[in-house]
Amino acid sequence: MHNRYSLVKLFCGLGILIAPAAIANTLTTVIPASERDLNQLPPPQITVRTPKLLTLSDAIILALRNNPSVHSSRFQRISDKYALELADYQYEPQFTFSTNVTFTQGARTGYNVSPGMTWNTRYGTALSVTHVNTFDNTQEDQFSITQPLLRGFGSVNEIPWLNAQDNEVIAQISFKNSIMSMVTEVINNYRQVVQDYNNLTVQEKALAREQQTEKQYQLRVKAGKMAPSELLQEQATLANTRLSTVRQKNAAEQDYQTLLETLGLSPNSKLKLDTKINFHAYQAPGKNKAVTIALNNNPQFVTQKIQLNATRRAVESAKDQLRWKLDLVGSADFNTSKGSIPVINSFQDLSTTTEPTASVQLEIPIRDLTNKAQLIDAKIALVQAQDALEQSRRSLIRQVVNSLSDLKSQLDQLTIAEHGVELQQKNLASEQIKQKYGQSTALNVNIIQDNLLQQEIDYVNSQISYLNSVTSFENLLGITLDEWKVKLIYCSSCSGG
Repeated sequence: MHNRYSLVKLFCGLGILIAPAAIANTLTTVIPASERDLNQLPPPQITVRTPKLLTLSDAIILALRNNPSVHSSRFQRISDKYALELADYQYEPQFTFSTNVTFTQGARTGYNVSPGMTWNTRYGTALSVTHVNTFDNTQEDQFSITQPLLRGFGSVNEIPWLNAQDNEVIAQISFKNSIMSMVTEVINNYRQVVQDYNNLTVQEKALAREQQTEKQYQLRVKAGKMAPSELLQEQATLANTRLSTVRQKNAAEQDYQTLLETLGLSPNSKLKLDTKINFHAYQAPGKNKAVTIALNNNPQFVTQKIQLNATRRAVESAKDQLRWKLDLVGSADFNTSKGSIPVINSFQDLSTTTEPTASVQLEIPIRDLTNKAQLIDAKIALVQAQDALEQSRRSLIRQVVNSLSDLKSQLDQLTIAEHGVELQQKNLASEQIKQKYGQSTALNVNIIQDNLLQQEIDYVNSQISYLNSVTSFENLLGITLDEWKVKLIYCSSCSGG
């Protein structure tokens, strides 16, 4: 054993390359199996990686991350957030600060600092406080308060704030609707590519079948068992199938690029889609339940219902403008000047403080046709909005009922179409056997083949059409995002909503 190890060391020291197999054979009888397994690493193996298919759920996630319309909707949420903050800001104290310096030739430079505060409450109260300091002779404080007692009193002052709250809800619904539209677009474009590839597969199978048939016809013509005219008919059918296959490939490429654009990806992106049609019968809710869901979640109808609130408030605001204006106004001024004896950090009041005053201001509108016209317009707009909302409600219910009926009809048609494809396949096999024994012609076989090809394509298209109808129905109910587990966050304190 020692001699064997010495021999290996000697060869390595002399720079002699020893084949691995030779070393293994040399050490086999010397090194135990357990020690050899520890000292020798296995040769590297090539790992075959299966490409990951881009499922429909993955495509939706990619679009939510990269689609430009989603980015635009997020930026719009920032604007909506600040619009709501501005509505709240109207009822908060507003602080101002102004200053100026006056330069007059032959006179002392004058300084003026004027901080102030105004505050409008939800009951119409307007409060104002202003302080003026000239830094030389005088200081002046002005305080005023105005309280409407008729026009502009009470909840009518909250109308702009309430409208802003409704506008925020409408903005959230609009954001949700834009995301729903984008998700629906991704679903339809993805399924269109899947439909193209399945149709292409059907075309290629038909092409291969007809190529094989054309070869058999050539052999029969050579053997004198078939007329050349029948071979010519098959060759014409084969050429037509080749043309249809090329067109289908082009359509698949065009729709693939449309999908990439929807996903927000580069035109050079290479994606492997899951081209299997994941068909399943949709468990649609009952008519009454579906109508209730649609009335509570359909973006267009819910938006129209919220907008009706603003129309009602417009009537209340127009009525308020026709009331008499009766305001209670109070004010007080405080004037202070520096004393003649210079004392540091002290002032002596030489002027007096004016007495607080209170007054009542009354304004009676006489033949106020302008505001009366506005009230009439507001009432008419309210009636029209109520009629439009009722019409939209009926239209939405009708769409839900029709969609449920259409889904049931399409599902029945799919069952019939699938059975028709199976029967046509059997018919083709039977006709080919009859032709083999001279009981049928090539023309009959070609006609059946064309019918089978069209039926197979129609079946694929019907499956995709049914799935798209399900998506449209979910979009009509306003539950598309729930079905695809997409959750939106409406955070007024977060950037982007």
